[in-house]
Order: sequence, then structure tokens, then C-alpha cells
Amino acid sequence: MKREFAAGALLLLLVLGAWLNSRRMDQLVWQIDRCLDSSEAAAEQGTFEQALAALENGRRLWEASEGVTGVFLGHQELDAVQDAFFQLEQLLRRGDRAAAPAGYTRLRRCLEEIAALERLSPEAVL
Repeated sequence: MKREFAAGALLLLLVLGAWLNSRRMDQLVWQIDRCLDSSEAAAEQGTFEQALAALENGRRLWEASEGVTGVFLGHQELDAVQDAFFQLEQLLRRGDRAAAPAGYTRLRRCLEEIAALERLSPEAVL
């Protein structure tokens, strides 16, 4: 009976940890998305310095979470987000109004895919 209790407690801890990780990732993506909203609005108005500053705030949030994301995410996902940040930054530095929306879309898609991967589901548990 002790083994079954210990196994049940361990399973409960694993599910709780997965739920907390999923929640933390959703919060992180939401915070970065707010920065991207500000950046995109500034870019649409042609104020690329403000757009870059807001993008940098989002990048700082992402980099500050590396202790968690580096443990739970694969290198491919981490690299995709870093590449998307870099490419968007380059578009903003060039003042490329036409291509910037695609850069924002790509970065948001990368972040949302990561959040979706981390969401607790029966498939993720099994």
C-alpha cells in the first residue's frame, strides 16, 4: 500500500508541475505578446526606434525566462524564437514597413507553438 500511495503522490506532483509550467508559459507568451503589440503599433506609425525598444522589452522577458525554458523546451524551439526575434529586429532597423507584419506574425507563431506544446493534455501526460 505504501508503494501505491507513493506512486500516486508522485503522479500528482508531476501533473501539478506540468500544469504550473503550462501556466507560466502562457503568462510569458502573453507578456511578450503585449510588447509585440506595442512594437507593432509603433512600427505602423513609422516610429521604428519605439518599435525596437518595445521589441527589446519582449526579448528581455524571453531571455529572463531561459532558466525555465531551457529546461522544458528543445533547442529547435528556442532557436526558432531567437531567430524570429533577430529577423524582426533587422526588419525594424531597416525601417521595412512592408515586411514587418510578417516578422511579427512569425514571432507570434513561434511563441504560440511553444505555449501549445507546454499545455497540459492527456497526450502530454501519457
